[in-house]
Amino acid sequence: MNGNKKIVLISISSILIAVISVFVFSPGLFVSKYLETATSLATIFVYVLYGVIVLASLSYIALLLYKQPDEHKLNELATKEQFVEVFTKFTNSSFLGKESMSFRKQIFILDEKIMTMDALLQQKFEGATASYSKFNSIVKSTQKLVYSNLKNAAIMISNFNEEDYKRFSSEKDEYSDKIANEKLETFNTYKKDIKDMLVQNEEILLKLDKLQLEVSRLSINDNIEENPVVQEMNKLITQTKLYK
Repeated sequence: MNGNKKIVLISISSILIAVISVFVFSPGLFVSKYLETATSLATIFVYVLYGVIVLASLSYIALLLYKQPDEHKLNELATKEQFVEVFTKFTNSSFLGKESMSFRKQIFILDEKIMTMDALLQQKFEGATASYSKFNSIVKSTQKLVYSNLKNAAIMISNFNEEDYKRFSSEKDEYSDKIANEKLETFNTYKKDIKDMLVQNEEILLKLDKLQLEVSRLSINDNIEENPVVQEMNKLITQTKLYK
């Protein structure tokens, strides 16, 4: 049952409750034919007003409860929570569920690494503003690289036709070998591209691990620009055009 149908049902129920409330709780209705006085009319008015308020309140609550949440626009994904929500939807996919789960795990792993790295930089370069800013810039740029891959993966996974995959998997013997092979090749290429993004992210996370190890070894007076790990990270960031 969709949200609109639920709202209609709740509204109808609200009307019934309001009407019942008027008749049950309004003694004026039962005595009005016997007591046509200002008091009885006032009583009727009060309880009718009560019914209207009940109706309006329940209808408003129904709208709040059953309003359909807005879907995240995939090209506007930015926060950890948004990415987790998107990938979680596809963890039960029969074709890309495992990959969706892996991307979801990478999000949490990256978040932990970024926090650990930031704490290390503050401990290591306290007072050395230039050194801290240099490494912090590298870490933030690395984070953007991972999230760019996550965004591309989220778009691909979200647009994969799971129903078509299931349908063809159950009917492939009914088609010629040529069609079956080409269809399967297309599915496998889709999966390969997704896995390539996973591997790229793991490579970036590995470089971040190496950078963390190197930072722990450095002293404030070391020449940061000549450090091979720093140069490798700068090269990765410069060559990658996936983030803004």
